[in-house]
Amino acid sequence: MSANKNILGTLEKEEIEDVQRIVNSKLGEYKKTNQIIKEDIFKILEMNCKVIYYPIEDDEICGFVYNFKNHKFVYINSYIPYEKQIFTAAHELYHIWYSDIRAGELLKSVVLEETINFKDIKTEDIKANRFGAEFLVPKDVLLNELQIRKIGKNLIGLREIVELMDIFLVPYKTLIRRLYEIEYLTEDKCLELLKEEDRKEDVGVVLWQKRLKLCKRNNERTKEIKFDDMLDMALRLYEKKQITYDKLKYILSLSNCTPEEFNIRKEKIVLPSEEEILKILEEE
Repeated sequence: MSANKNILGTLEKEEIEDVQRIVNSKLGEYKKTNQIIKEDIFKILEMNCKVIYYPIEDDEICGFVYNFKNHKFVYINSYIPYEKQIFTAAHELYHIWYSDIRAGELLKSVVLEETINFKDIKTEDIKANRFGAEFLVPKDVLLNELQIRKIGKNLIGLREIVELMDIFLVPYKTLIRRLYEIEYLTEDKCLELLKEEDRKEDVGVVLWQKRLKLCKRNNERTKEIKFDDMLDMALRLYEKKQITYDKLKYILSLSNCTPEEFNIRKEKIVLPSEEEILKILEEE
């Protein structure tokens, strides 16, 4: 196998067609055909499993998927850039729908970005990456955006790529590979662009993003904390008087919230006055 094949993928034609069939089926099922998905991927993911968002200050950890007592869980590291959170969600959605996740899987950045030799990446992860790319950047939608901007094949540079990243809200390497997959870039041009620095502040992709004032959302580290619908469930239980104020306060604190934000305040204990105490004693 050539070095280039290790960089650009190892899926067979039949496997790629199978992934594309799955993508088209699911986009149709969710009424998203020929649309730009962006953060709607989170809503679709939440419809199919329990999702936990929590910031861990480690850019290498993107997320994980796990099956516990017949409940499917996905964790997304909300510390990583928003565009990577979106691609993580799409990657894990494939596993939720089509992989055996009983053993669980930790998703690291090197797998998501496919920056290591493909022989070290599981086939299911390569399929999940291809699924995520096809789902978030549909071929016909991408071609339409290229035609609108009158961008010819192999005439695309960092300026145009940054504009497309802003539109689709996906990582740089994801977009480069999609352009190669739809035969808009040659293999050599694709490999050349994949070598560009896409995270450093003062060069490459980020410098063009600053120059064009684009991709602010792509690079945002949201640091969101959300444990599926636990917050709403806690408020419901409190409203039904099934948990105490103190328990509600603790559960909300896990999401950096307080009861006061929901107009809930602990009732003050009012001690009886001396007159009331005397009256009670007199009644005895």
